[in-house]
Amino acid sequence: MLFAPILLSLAITPASIQEDSLAEARQLLAEQSLQEATAAIESALESGAAEAREAHLLLAEVQIADGRPESAVATLDDLGLGEDHDVRIALAHAYLAWSDQLALNNRGDDAQMMAMDARAHLERAVKLAPDGHARAAVELGNLVLYREGDHKRALEIANQTLTTDGENGEMLLLRGCAGVYVYWNAREAGREPEAAEAWQASVDDLIAADKQLPPDRVEPWYQLAWLYETKGEASKAVDAAIEIVDRSPETSLDELYRMAKSFANQRRFDASSKALAKIVATSARDLTINLRREEDTTAVATELAWSVGPFVTRGTQDARITARQILGAITQANPQTSVIWDNYAVLSQETGEFEQAIEAYERRLKVDGNDPRTYNDLAAILQYDLRREQDRARELYEKCIAMADEQLGADEVEPAWRSHLLSAKNTARDNLNNLTSPSGGTGTRAGGGGGGGLLDALREGLRNIEVPEVPADGDDGEAEGEAKDADTDSSVG
Repeated sequence: MLFAPILLSLAITPASIQEDSLAEARQLLAEQSLQEATAAIESALESGAAEAREAHLLLAEVQIADGRPESAVATLDDLGLGEDHDVRIALAHAYLAWSDQLALNNRGDDAQMMAMDARAHLERAVKLAPDGHARAAVELGNLVLYREGDHKRALEIANQTLTTDGENGEMLLLRGCAGVYVYWNAREAGREPEAAEAWQASVDDLIAADKQLPPDRVEPWYQLAWLYETKGEASKAVDAAIEIVDRSPETSLDELYRMAKSFANQRRFDASSKALAKIVATSARDLTINLRREEDTTAVATELAWSVGPFVTRGTQDARITARQILGAITQANPQTSVIWDNYAVLSQETGEFEQAIEAYERRLKVDGNDPRTYNDLAAILQYDLRREQDRARELYEKCIAMADEQLGADEVEPAWRSHLLSAKNTARDNLNNLTSPSGGTGTRAGGGGGGGLLDALREGLRNIEVPEVPADGDDGEAEGEAKDADTDSSVG
């Protein structure tokens, strides 16, 4: 019992009192309650509960956040500059914030002078840094790279630190980002071997940086996404963009949407399908909203809709569900093309969403009611899958047959369309016979159209437009197949 009071008294040291007195201010700063944070720090200083150096550093941070960099400089000057590494860094922050304010007020020369002061403080902080402390060097590197555009100096700073600390994540990131400039400049100048070497070095650095940095740091992946895309490595570019969303859930899905459009347009469906799957898994509504914003919603929707091909050909139920979810989000933008509604109907049927399939076929008929086969397919769901509304199913079959006969009687009918009409007519007639048979239509779907039959037709339609991946050197090549005309052909057989 005698030990507890002794341990308690040892715990209450001046350092712990100081930490407690500033902890509230740090929390208020994190909550952006800046006036309250200032009051808490000033109170701690007046009472002597906080050591002046730590309190002044924190107060300067609050003043910068409050848009008062001049006050922050004054606060830090009160400490006396001396050879304090942390004070030099804090002064650099204050002068940079001051520079930004001046720039916004069109005082470019003054802003430049403040930025130069910030750099001078960081350069001095680098020299004052204790062994193993690279914070000042990192901040100096970021300043010269992103504010001054001096990638060569940034590389020098990074290399200097990495010679003694090869696993410093911040410096690997800095060197990787500076290397992006080296790659771009060499590529634009047509120095392909140099560009290829710089590209690989930058990728290696960024991947190595990611292994050292905390999981919530997404900077390497932004750069990797851009590097992979510029090199034509579409699937890796999408993987990098997905990594950003996974690590930072509040990230916008707009970049994935842009990639999905770009790669679908290039017929690189492995990449575009991956991007769309991530979008709908995160927020299907985002895909719909972005499509509605397009100048030509139907054209973009048609391009994106072909991206379900890899999921369809995979053949698993999970893949079919993903394909249906993608098309479902696309249909919410109300595209005016029959092929999307056809394929959505088929996939809804294949995944057991029969009501959605019916609605899709009915929407398809509103977009284009000239394909007799649609009436057959709609009736078949009622007859075989839902086993209801048999009278309506009969009317739909009769409509299909009559429409096919009318179109077959035209003077000129394209051979492919004639074959399609004959298939639709014969299938509808067989289904109608089953419907009126003593069994009441409880047999299998006539004409091979049920179950895997419709999905096989969908696969075949998608297969017709698949092309190989674009070569890794970025040469887009030329598509070996084109999407069928959405207004004249349906991928549902």
